[in-house]
Amino acid sequence: MSRRLHALAVDLDGTLTHSGLIAPATLDALRQIRGEGVATILVTGRSREDLGRYFPRLTEHFDAVVTDNGCVLAVGGVSQYLAEPVDERLRWAMVGAGIELEVGDCLLSCDGAHRHLVVELIEHFGLDAQLLLNRGRLMVLPAGVTKATGLLAALHRLGLSRHNAMAVGDAENDLAMLTTAQMGVAVANAAPSVKAVADLVLEAPDGEGVRRLLTQDWQGTWAARQKHTRDDLTIGRFEDGEAACVPATTPNILISGESGSGKSYLAGLLVEALSALDFRVLVVDIEGDYLGLRHLPDVVVFSGHEPPDELVLESIMRWGGQSVVVDLSVVDRAVAAAYLARLPGLIASLRELSGMPHWVILDEAHSSLGSGGTMEGALGSADEGFVFVTYRPGDLPRADVPLVGAVISVHGVPPGADHSDATLRLGDGPARTFVADPRQTSHARHWHKYTALPMTASHWFTFTDADGREVADRAQRRRVRAPAPRAAVCRRASACPPRRRLPVDRRPRVSRAGGGRP
Repeated sequence: MSRRLHALAVDLDGTLTHSGLIAPATLDALRQIRGEGVATILVTGRSREDLGRYFPRLTEHFDAVVTDNGCVLAVGGVSQYLAEPVDERLRWAMVGAGIELEVGDCLLSCDGAHRHLVVELIEHFGLDAQLLLNRGRLMVLPAGVTKATGLLAALHRLGLSRHNAMAVGDAENDLAMLTTAQMGVAVANAAPSVKAVADLVLEAPDGEGVRRLLTQDWQGTWAARQKHTRDDLTIGRFEDGEAACVPATTPNILISGESGSGKSYLAGLLVEALSALDFRVLVVDIEGDYLGLRHLPDVVVFSGHEPPDELVLESIMRWGGQSVVVDLSVVDRAVAAAYLARLPGLIASLRELSGMPHWVILDEAHSSLGSGGTMEGALGSADEGFVFVTYRPGDLPRADVPLVGAVISVHGVPPGADHSDATLRLGDGPARTFVADPRQTSHARHWHKYTALPMTASHWFTFTDADGREVADRAQRRRVRAPAPRAAVCRRASACPPRRRLPVDRRPRVSRAGGGRP
């Protein structure tokens, strides 16, 4: 995946502040990182009124501001509520009970000692509200609202992903934010529970710790510290029952095996796992093997004679929050070759803007990266976030292909088995045999090859019943062609009815006249 940091989210009290003040040097560090193209996001439990009263110029240093612990988002000076305020009846009941309150736009805050009384009042009114500790304070929030939900809303508005975000905090109400961002950082004065989940604990406290983090090699720190396992990609089970996982932070992945062994099945399985974790994926589909992924709710398939350009891909991935499959199987060969030739530059440009696509699935990688291929020499040793799918791994030039951190070798389906025999090797570790998980989406190899392209005599076939009697004419040279695809067809899961299947015992058998694959 792309290792570049594109967003920094920071808490205010106890993280940027020391004794209620923010040092000018800390603000200078924020200004510097923002000037380097990193979006800055303030995520605080304070209200907008509090910020304006005690930190009147602070919001000028941020691209987005989340207040009320995730309830209100402001971008470009325009605020929007992300949740309904806590019921007014609870507020007045707490005041009537003698509880000293701080009232925000949506939340209520009081001393943590009143927790049991507040719970009784919530039960009395039958409210859907939640309680959250913030050091010694107790926050009463609308149900489902956290700093994490506020951060995700801010990232969406900025066209960025949590997988390119770093979050810094100190208190219990920062926990959700730190575990949602790709990298969570705790200042030295953070609560023990925050330090326990952080990917990095700073040596200095509050604003000084943030300043040191941002004025040192923060990109190097970002790249080196993502060692957590919460984004591991589970693709099956090893023979001992342990989950077969590929770390999402591995540099690149190689999937190899003979033609028809199940490489595209495994690659599609990876896409499903990445999609479930909100990664943005670009699938370069050479032979129409990945069209079934259109049934995922956050995947768009382009299947036409003109592949999508950079602006379209940016719009879908950044602002639509979706992954893309580019089907080149029906594209004119010269057009497809030209598209592949400029693809590395297009990917680099997109990643420079937002870090997306996080992963690129490059099918038939030997044909484009090998000797004389349209992408020969286009990738450097520092390029990451590529999945190379090939039945000729020896044709990939070692000098030009970036570091591969995981190798999946598919050996085909053994006689009598119902799944492919595959092994997974991580880094320099041993190769371990595993059984792949079932796919969520349908998988059909070379779909367009058998629906829209001419078929040679060696690939003609007939349909027979259970007794071997022919039930349909043999496929002719003048075959039925599928409707010509439009220039760009985006198919969403909501537009595709579930595929109907015949009962197994009623499916016609296929005998191939020429021995080819239908």
